Amino acid sequence: MIPKFMEHCFVKRKQAESYNRERDAAVAEHSDSDKALLQLDFSENYTCLFQDEIQSAHWQQAQVSLFTAALWYGGTLHPLVLASDNLTHSKDTVVAYVNRILQEIPKTVRKVSIWSDGPASQFKNRYILAALAPLQAKHSIEITWNFFATSHGKGPVDGIGGAVKRLVWNAVRNRKALVTNASSFTEAARTSNVQVIEMEASEIEKINNALGIEQVFKNAPPVHGIASFHFMKLVDVEAIHFTLSSDAESNATEAHPDTVTELNESEPGDDFKEETDSDTVFTDSAEADSEVDSSVSVGDWFGVEYDGKIYPGEVKKIEQGDYQVSVMVPAGKNWKWPDKPDEIFYSHDKLVKKLRQPFTVNHRGHFGFLERFLTDQKSFN
Repeated sequence: MIPKFMEHCFVKRKQAESYNRERDAAVAEHSDSDKALLQLDFSENYTCLFQDEIQSAHWQQAQVSLFTAALWYGGTLHPLVLASDNLTHSKDTVVAYVNRILQEIPKTVRKVSIWSDGPASQFKNRYILAALAPLQAKHSIEITWNFFATSHGKGPVDGIGGAVKRLVWNAVRNRKALVTNASSFTEAARTSNVQVIEMEASEIEKINNALGIEQVFKNAPPVHGIASFHFMKLVDVEAIHFTLSSDAESNATEAHPDTVTELNESEPGDDFKEETDSDTVFTDSAEADSEVDSSVSVGDWFGVEYDGKIYPGEVKKIEQGDYQVSVMVPAGKNWKWPDKPDEIFYSHDKLVKKLRQPFTVNHRGHFGFLERFLTDQKSFN
């Protein structure tokens, strides 16, 4: 319990320092014109109440979804709210909303630092990370995504959403507006200092289709340990670099140039949390894999070929150029030890790929590997 609390405090401090440093730089009089800071969050839905209503109206209240943004560039804060009748707070709407907000950024901006809290259903998931590639390509910008420590994501966006909802409700209460949907909400908020933009459900679908989001989500590979990380960015078109905190990014990049996750096609799978040290960066790159060489030691892990399939196993003995390997068997998407040890000798050419140590997935004795591979073909993903 204490180590987890200490790690939480470390992340909270580091992320707060990084955010404050970036915000101070963004509001400075001579701030960089090619950088922008963007904080995002969903506000609580606005409930369409009426000043004068019959009793049955209480049971038929419509709502409006509000996506709030605090955008800094050119030394100025530009608050925005996207209002929509689409009440879904998920990855599909998040991508469309972020795309719409990026349209408000001038062409001189080349780097955008996004900050948000980390709910897995909305922001911190493999689908949003995979969507960074088409977003960067469309807007010709570099995007980094930062996550605050758990329960420490409050900021200007909360005030922006609350202020707009209060202004609209005051207009309704004073009988100056009648709000029944996102369109009438946007109209009632026109006197606000916050820019309120309506996003129709059809527009969200159109944006996602243009970005090819359905295919992007389908091909998004699992990112092991994603719940433990708070800084992510694309290293190139096909890779993600991620670290425990924003401050760790520069050191991790220098120390681990290949610490990336490839965005190539993968089996669908659930993201999963793995405990890590503060300076750990997980890798899942083909370049990072160690190729099989002439140096094989007892205790090493390899993917070995047997009957046209690949199985992970540990080298137990070496005799006259052959290697006794104890292999695991498939357990759904994971691996487990067979009831009876499966140990036979393999020639050197059957040791297809060197692996890193497996990690425990659950209490049922299932294990996983950072390398993703299929057992029905002689190759690794």
